[in-house]
Amino acid sequence: MHRCCSHLYQKLTSIYAEEYDTATRGHRRLEPARALAEGVYRFLRHQLGGRMHTHLIYKLELPTEDERNEPQEELNVEREGSFIIQIKNPEQPGRSGGFGGLQRKRRAAFPASLQGRFGSHRYTPADPQDFLNYEGC
Repeated sequence: MHRCCSHLYQKLTSIYAEEYDTATRGHRRLEPARALAEGVYRFLRHQLGGRMHTHLIYKLELPTEDERNEPQEELNVEREGSFIIQIKNPEQPGRSGGFGGLQRKRRAAFPASLQGRFGSHRYTPADPQDFLNYEGC
């Protein structure tokens, strides 16, 4: 990690306030993490041709458009966005030469009702949203 990013990384990974003592600088306090932004989001199903997919769309409400938004700029968080999201079948191998997915021990373990939605496909739309409740999805 570059030196310029280490301070930002430390801020993003520290959730709680922390106080500690150092030999050279005395008593120190790290402020708790704060929200980067607030907004609204929605999952939308969309059919194009014979294929269905799921969009995650969002729009920030805070900070307002007229406020300075340096943290959002540093992390490339746009005021609004739309992403197609799919869920990878944990029982299908990855393609050779491409992304193979998570290690077997970190892959999602879906109940049969959700796993059955994949059929023989490698990916499925994130519908129902229950897929997102499982670690590793």
